[in-house]
Amino acid sequence: MSPASLYKIRPLAAAIGLLLAFQSQAVPVNWRGTTGFWDVSGNWNPGLPTSIDDVIINVPGIQTVTVSSGSNEINSIAVTGDTTLAVTGGTLSINGTSNLVNYTQAGGNLTGAGSVNIGGLANWSAGIQSGGGTTNINGNLNINGN
Repeated sequence: MSPASLYKIRPLAAAIGLLLAFQSQAVPVNWRGTTGFWDVSGNWNPGLPTSIDDVIINVPGIQTVTVSSGSNEINSIAVTGDTTLAVTGGTLSINGTSNLVNYTQAGGNLTGAGSVNIGGLANWSAGIQSGGGTTNINGNLNINGN
């Protein structure tokens, strides 16, 4: 390979490396709705969360964000205020450390390699928790059903 060829390849390799680094960084995705469903793109800013995103749900009042269908994977989630994250169907896969105020599981699957910390009330009446992650309940846990 000639020295002139190397000068062409190096900037291209640097640009590709920069692009890959930019694409793999977690992006904060904010809930902008009130009570609603996870899979409605209008409830999110800038759009539906993906596997590399850090989800933030910080809205006033008593709200419930419900995962009811599909396969949803995120890096992490932070829920504040009086909002409850509910899984009633589908799958929510969490890969990083996450903090929830209240959690309800009435179906579906909570999975992933992450650590989910629940500081308030957790209600579990149906569904599966699987994967290599952990669920830490630091408040009250109500288990109902079979």
